[in-house]
Amino acid sequence: MNILVINGSPQKEKSVTLHYVLFIKKFLNQHDFTFLHISDFDKPNFECIKDKIIKADAIIWSFPVYFFSIPAQLKFIIEQIFDNGLDTYFKGKYASAVSTSIKLYDSMAHKYIHAISEQMGLLFFDGFSAEINDIFNKKERERLKQYALTFTDFALSKKQIHPSFSYVQKAMPPLYDAPKKASENLFQGLNNALVLYTNDFYNSETHESLYLLKQHSVKGHYINFSEEKFGFCTGCLQCGYDNKCSRNDGFDIFFKTYTTHADPLIFIIEARDLIISHKWKIFIDRIFFNGHIPMFQNKRAGIIITGTMPDYSIVVPYLELWCKAHGATLCGTVIKELSKNHFESDLSSLLSKIDTHIKNNYISPPSSESITVKHIVSSYVNLDLKPIFYADKTYYKKPFDLKSFGKSFTIHIRNFFLLLLLRIPSIRKAFYKKMVYFRTKKFSTLIDKEGN
Repeated sequence: MNILVINGSPQKEKSVTLHYVLFIKKFLNQHDFTFLHISDFDKPNFECIKDKIIKADAIIWSFPVYFFSIPAQLKFIIEQIFDNGLDTYFKGKYASAVSTSIKLYDSMAHKYIHAISEQMGLLFFDGFSAEINDIFNKKERERLKQYALTFTDFALSKKQIHPSFSYVQKAMPPLYDAPKKASENLFQGLNNALVLYTNDFYNSETHESLYLLKQHSVKGHYINFSEEKFGFCTGCLQCGYDNKCSRNDGFDIFFKTYTTHADPLIFIIEARDLIISHKWKIFIDRIFFNGHIPMFQNKRAGIIITGTMPDYSIVVPYLELWCKAHGATLCGTVIKELSKNHFESDLSSLLSKIDTHIKNNYISPPSSESITVKHIVSSYVNLDLKPIFYADKTYYKKPFDLKSFGKSFTIHIRNFFLLLLLRIPSIRKAFYKKMVYFRTKKFSTLIDKEGN
């Protein structure tokens, strides 16, 4: 059987997730594996992609989880697959997914890849979601082998898989006409808003939303992120030490300039391929320059979703999770397609709620999402990942626990001396440059030993 691995990591062959697939490849040596690295395609070679898809009997999506979903580069390729009619070549093939993360809402990423696979006509089998270092645990390696055997056996059996999601594609919205005059409903508390939107395609609903916001006296900065020339997150993690992005394209300055003092934050987001566009995912991924620290604390937020959506889409739960995990007081979500003829009324209601929150200086208590994020991330950045995400130390600092320190004594001593060395700029630069290599070297060594 020929298995096509679509590697969605910007780190290409150095991807940690890819090494899980390479482990599977070593174990399933009776099958042929072909690899498609999405970061090789700034301008996709569709003939090459088409040829690999046609020859494949099964597909494995391989990706790290970035902010509860797939990386923006993989989302871009998925958009290109649909735009260029390549989705028809996936039909009837079996598919699965392998991801790595710190097990923080990774299920959201798997729900998306499951749903979009079925929309392509793929027969989706259960995915495998691993914690980054699971492969170093013998029990987890056995689990990975069992998963690989189960997936390939099922694919070879040619058994049918009943789709989990149904799709009824809605008609495209009409071309933009001047909307009806908005009601005179002024909100005095919305003078310092950040309205962030994209308009990669001429979306009448986005224009209507902008018009109505202005008619309702929402003042502040209106930013079309589509016009910004920021690239994909490279996953290098160099920002982990001092919150400075290695790309040096000004995104961190852009973000701080427009969000630091803005309140509320209003996001106009076009649904595309069951979730958000790759341009919006670039924005979300690039916020990681600030590590795991929530960026929307003490801010109110509102979401406006435009565009067409099939009957099943994870765009709403995904965006609400993202806002709450960043500490925002989410005042509501308006979906244009569901609001239909009462969109203006629904939008006015959302703005009224935001306005009331601001007037009364109300910030909601920490949500379960933000508490979960802080709890899980804290356990990583205070131990295994402390040298890499040193800048997170203040927000996630834990009180000293002698019992815990004793159990992880070796790691604490390693971190102490490594952090002393990282204070020297030249050593820090060399460390982050070689970090991915040394990290994946551990995975490669283990895979070689497992095969012997």
